[in-house]
Amino acid sequence: KQWYQRRVRGTPNNTNFLETILSYATYLSIWMLKRFLNTKPAKQHLFQTAMAQNQTNLTPLVTVIKNPLVNTLLEKNHREHHIFFSPDNFHNHFPHALLSNYALGADDKRLKKEAEIEDGYLEPMTNRLPTKITELNWRDFLGSKCHYPNYLDFFDDEIKKNGALPTMLKYAFDKAYIPLLVAGFLHPIIHIGFGIGFENDLVTAEGLAEGAVSQNEISKILDLEGPLDPDQQLGESKTPMEIIQLIYNDRSLDNAMNEFYDGNTPKLPKSGDIIQKFASMWRIRHNEESVQKAIEHLYTASVCLYSTTCFNPNDPSDTTIKLDFFLMHILTSVLSVRVLLPYLPIPLAVLLLKTHFTVGVWLYLSRNRPKLDLARLDLLEFSEEFDNQTKTWEDLIKFGPKSYDVHHPKVIRSLWISHQLFEQSNESRKSLWFKSAMLTIDFMVNKNQDWTFDLLDPKSWPQRR
Repeated sequence: KQWYQRRVRGTPNNTNFLETILSYATYLSIWMLKRFLNTKPAKQHLFQTAMAQNQTNLTPLVTVIKNPLVNTLLEKNHREHHIFFSPDNFHNHFPHALLSNYALGADDKRLKKEAEIEDGYLEPMTNRLPTKITELNWRDFLGSKCHYPNYLDFFDDEIKKNGALPTMLKYAFDKAYIPLLVAGFLHPIIHIGFGIGFENDLVTAEGLAEGAVSQNEISKILDLEGPLDPDQQLGESKTPMEIIQLIYNDRSLDNAMNEFYDGNTPKLPKSGDIIQKFASMWRIRHNEESVQKAIEHLYTASVCLYSTTCFNPNDPSDTTIKLDFFLMHILTSVLSVRVLLPYLPIPLAVLLLKTHFTVGVWLYLSRNRPKLDLARLDLLEFSEEFDNQTKTWEDLIKFGPKSYDVHHPKVIRSLWISHQLFEQSNESRKSLWFKSAMLTIDFMVNKNQDWTFDLLDPKSWPQRR
């Protein structure tokens, strides 16, 4: 710089125009070279800022909201309600239920009824704390429930400035945030998936803020680094279904099961070694074909964990059904995984798939390794009246809004979409997805039953009569 000042600025009368231009160019070259030499090369890491490009070659799953009432109700919830309610920090499910019912064809009366039901128990938005969340300090208050309104303001502003997808990619896949995506029994990723899938900025901001104030206890069971080099994944891989069957058959786990539940509630173990032992058996190569196959495997396993573990393993004649509350969340969240995948670079897509599966392994262990009985589901029979009412998916989805349970329409929609994505047979009524939807509707609508929180191992069921 001193040379430049002497050469160009210090002797203006003694330099001609060409010399001045050359001097400027020389100084600029030296300055750029210095910047280059003083800049460390960016480390190739899994958590580099993700770019919104479809490396997975998966079709984006987008549902356009065309009903103004839906946006009005979402805006009201965004403005008036906190993301948690009750001393147990239950999650605000209103956007999930509203959008699922809307996608399944609910009319305005049903949509307003959903708002009326949930207005009755959701908690009002709390006051903002004095601290302003910024790009510099946003990691400093992670896990603090009382900062939810502040985080909501922050993500609202970020989305307004940069758009929902860039904001989601920047923050949700930051290394500090990844475990929070699947914290709280997978609710943050469910909420974010609804925001991105329905292109609603308010819901996306809520999901990001929900994750930000969730507790990061689940990181102890996750492998957040993963093999950066695809060659490190060489070796025989097992599918999620094969791994779940291994867990079920592993008698060495019999004496370790109390590590995974407290009463009937899932509990994180002191160490994630057992979970990682099984989760790491699923190896996904870093290419689009492997990712496409992986989401099909993960989705299939998620459906089976939900709908084939509900039978009495002690008595084939027992018609009692127990649909598990926690395993159900594996199914409703895997749809959000599929929603996000088209926007992720391959390494982050692999990380998200494996992270979701790892949580699935934990929740399966927490229910005491119930048997997956696909044959019982396949042979399941329903009343003649219900059987005649449900010949097609169009018939089935009409039942989605008929239950006032907030999870029911999410389950039906997740199964409906999985059928569209993965079922190749024309005989839809015999498919895993269709039978699982019939089972759910018969259980929740026709019989007015509720989710079970019981353990699903043989000791929790009646013995054969």
